[in-house]
Amino acid sequence: MRRFAIVLALAVPAVAGAQQIVPSARMAATADVLGAAARGADALSVNPALLGVGDRSRWSVVTGAPTLSWHASPVSLADLSKYGGKTVPDAVKARWLAQIPASGAQHAAADLGATGVAVAWRGFAASLQAVAGATAALPHDAVATLLYGNTNPDGTPATRSFTNGNASAFDAVLVSVGGGRRVGSAHLLGSNVALYAGASLKSVLRGSYAAAWNVQGTSTAQPVTATADFPYMYSNGAPSGVGVDVGVAAVASTWTLSAAISDLVNGFHVTPSSMLASDGLASVSAGSVVATAPEVLVSSGALPAAVDAAARQKISDAVFARTLRMAGAWRSRPDLLLAADVRVGAGGGLQRLAAVSAGVGAEYDWKSWLPVRAGIRNTRDGMSSAVGAGLRRGAWELDASTGVESGVAGTAPVFGVSLSWGGPALGGSAGQ
Repeated sequence: MRRFAIVLALAVPAVAGAQQIVPSARMAATADVLGAAARGADALSVNPALLGVGDRSRWSVVTGAPTLSWHASPVSLADLSKYGGKTVPDAVKARWLAQIPASGAQHAAADLGATGVAVAWRGFAASLQAVAGATAALPHDAVATLLYGNTNPDGTPATRSFTNGNASAFDAVLVSVGGGRRVGSAHLLGSNVALYAGASLKSVLRGSYAAAWNVQGTSTAQPVTATADFPYMYSNGAPSGVGVDVGVAAVASTWTLSAAISDLVNGFHVTPSSMLASDGLASVSAGSVVATAPEVLVSSGALPAAVDAAARQKISDAVFARTLRMAGAWRSRPDLLLAADVRVGAGGGLQRLAAVSAGVGAEYDWKSWLPVRAGIRNTRDGMSSAVGAGLRRGAWELDASTGVESGVAGTAPVFGVSLSWGGPALGGSAGQ
């Protein structure tokens, strides 16, 4: 009889490395290092070769609600939120400004990721997912101007200038299809193994990209003036392209080794002919406001040379960064699964990835009905750690995870909840 598995998942992606979607709470509970243990619909986002492993007649469905994380540093969002809609005391202003180095900046970031729905059957899968991210950096003197205007903390007139402010944001709704199948067998590491290969295609249904860079300005109190230069651009139409992920896996009775290249072909394309940009010049003085620099297509050649060159470089960098993910999972005994994961790539990209990221994790069946999980890995600007547990009863399993991820914009929570029905939890075995 055909078995049917449904997983309802609410999972937050890695937030300071952003925008890589963690497909289920089970994966999130190990800081997303169970790459070699993904099965069913989970595998489409991790390694499409693993779609071919296991009972190919079993359906699996994953669905998740959008989740948003935001964080700031060195002044935290918790500090800022205390004074929402209120007058900020002078002592608090002074403390906030003292936290930001004179040559540094206030950083902020926000990330969203969700699996709308993913369905797998007979080695094939399709999914609809959303991902978005935003970052900003506000220089010390720009923060001082926001807090005190054209005066010093003691009320005396002040002249300030700042440079190197920046911000960027993107969003994308992705549709993916992929498949995996067994392609052979071999004898490896003293075990008979089955070999699998797979690939997936993903396309941006809708999305956008925007950036501002080298934001600089000057303000004076006598006379009252302010000037600002804020080059910016934004997409005039949805990004295009079809991305490609590929993967292979070797699966034995107690272990799996896998390797996958995500975004072998980039699927997020913005071009100079699809981006509107401006030099963003403005000045304010007593009784007048002057704004110049109209918006033009980057491809028009009408931008100042420095702005044109910076805009084209940012367009070139606005891609889903290619990453090689190598993972292993070993069920050393029936109640213990050990996992490791290493990712290597150019780093950066829209996802703000680390050039090299490594992590380890474990899943232990403390009781037959109570699996517990934990994991840790490094990110581009810090570390990610998580723990979680599940409750099993018959064909049902309820999983939950919680953790933190640190980075240049501070520390943000990571959490997830998932419910599965219709057989063992997806990816419950390291082997075949």
